[in-house]
Parts: sequence; C-alpha cells; structure tokens
Amino acid sequence: MTIQSPSAVLGGLPAAACMHASWSEAQGSLCEIVRVRGRTELVLDPRPEGIEQDRIREGIWDLRQRVYSRKFPEVNQVRDDPYDYQSCVIYSRSTEGRVCATARIAFDGDLGIPEAALVDRLVDGYRRDGVQFAELGRFMIDDEGRGILDSFYRAYYELGAAWGIQLYLMFVPDNKVSLYRRLMDARVAISFRDLTFGGNHPYVCMEWWLDRTRPRFFSWSGASRSGDAAAVQVRGEGER
Repeated sequence: MTIQSPSAVLGGLPAAACMHASWSEAQGSLCEIVRVRGRTELVLDPRPEGIEQDRIREGIWDLRQRVYSRKFPEVNQVRDDPYDYQSCVIYSRSTEGRVCATARIAFDGDLGIPEAALVDRLVDGYRRDGVQFAELGRFMIDDEGRGILDSFYRAYYELGAAWGIQLYLMFVPDNKVSLYRRLMDARVAISFRDLTFGGNHPYVCMEWWLDRTRPRFFSWSGASRSGDAAAVQVRGEGER
C-alpha cells in the first residue's frame, strides 16, 4: 500500500484526529531513502517485523561497527542498541543492496534521549514546557553512500514535522557549527570543551527549531515545508 506523506495525510484530518499521529507511534520504525530515476523517495515502515527487516537492522549495525571502530572507538553500543527501538532509524542501500548510510531520530520515550545525561537541564526544561523534541544521531555514510547527505536532512525535517517534533538536538563537532547555523539557523545550546567521543574536535549540542529553518535549507535538501504535500510512502503489510 502506498499513501500520501504523513504531513499530507495529517493536513486533511480533523484536529482531534491529528493529535493521535505523533512521534510515539513511530517508535521502532525504519525509513528507507530510495533513489528512483533521479528522484529521492522516503519509504516508511512503521512496524518493521520479519526476515528482511532483521537483515536491514544487521546491515545498519554492521555499518555502525565499521565506522565507529575507526572514527569513534570510545563508542561501544552499536549493535542491538535499545534506543533503536524507541527511534525511527533511517537508512539507504547501495545498488547491490548493502546498507551504505544510516541515521537515527531518537524520541523522548521511556528511556529518554540517548545523550540526556549531557543536557539534563535542557531536557528538563523542554519537558516542563511541553516542547516535543528528539535527538539526531548515529549518522554515518560510507563510500557507496556519497552524495546522499541532503536526503537525510530532508527526512529529518519532513518526518519530524509530520510527527509534531518542534526541536531537534544535534551533537556535532565544533567545526560544523557554521554549516548548521547557515542552513537551518541551528544554535549552540551547550559547548563541551573536553568531549570528543574519541574524534579530533570537541563537541557542542545544537538546537534546531524546525519552525525557524531557513529558506536555503529547503532549496538544498529538497524538503517540503510543513503543510506541503511530500513524497513519503508507507509500507503496508503486503509489501514487507
């Protein structure tokens, strides 16, 4: 079954019905970025169960293992990560079917967000004020996935807007701050002078408020603005 994007569907529903389509229903989902005849589509699997989905997860964990062991040796939990099951894990596959890029939208579910301990005051404030937030992370691309960066940011925006996410937290090396500031008007919330995750640069936590996203982001990523129709497909039971 193929339907309209989550944002397009929500826009046609009464307000009371829209309240039920939230990030809480997306926990444990998989979203594939697929390139077809020069177009990029987002294919969401809300209930990923079965042999093929298990194979995809193994491919995601294999990619994490390769990248993290080389670049971030201090990060240990890369396989069967419990946070994956309260997140939407995004991925893309090469023409040979190998997972070549992946990222994660980690929601504030029962476990909280993965790096909550580093930003506990921020998290407490969001919860107190009723801000719907999530953490972006586990983002990596291997050589077969080059050129797909913009599609991941499109997925972040379109999926987050559809599920009612107002704010993303991003933990990034400080040499990337100017890029995210220019593209999305993201802002540094906390700087960690001694935190590198085993890399070469200290990290910062940035806030990306989706309603403040700059126009240039949409031109670069191809993302649809909130309320516009977008090309997200949802896999049905017969397509798994």
